[in-house]
Amino acid sequence: MKKARKVAAIGCGAVLVLLASAIGFLGYAMFGNQPFYAVNVPQHEFAPASATSIEVFEDRNLSGLVTMTYVVEEEAFRKFAAEKGWPLSSGSGTIHVRQPSPNYGELRTLRGLDAYLTYEKRKPSGAGITVFYIPSQSRAYIDKSNR
Repeated sequence: MKKARKVAAIGCGAVLVLLASAIGFLGYAMFGNQPFYAVNVPQHEFAPASATSIEVFEDRNLSGLVTMTYVVEEEAFRKFAAEKGWPLSSGSGTIHVRQPSPNYGELRTLRGLDAYLTYEKRKPSGAGITVFYIPSQSRAYIDKSNR
């Protein structure tokens, strides 16, 4: 009888340790800091196939944070934006973009732009996407977050 209780206690303890480990791993996967930064990435889901000089920062957790920039011709970018369902609007003047870096993205202010194309869809929580394309530089900036 004593031996059965001891075996049951060890079994329950092992199950609890495994359960706590699984919850810890799941918590880290969802909320842990898992940054990825790279330059000259060959391709990315937010860049058309013809894009070059792709620089990207991603936080590969529940936040789904992506900030990136790349060079692409305007016609290719317009086609890509249409495929993604990003209705672009025109603007000029000053914009704020995130330049990818190893520690998320540096907020940069680009002033005096004669023209740019933009798309933005954000929720009050900040979740969503902001897209800028600057024709004079043939450069796109994308900032996306799940929350």
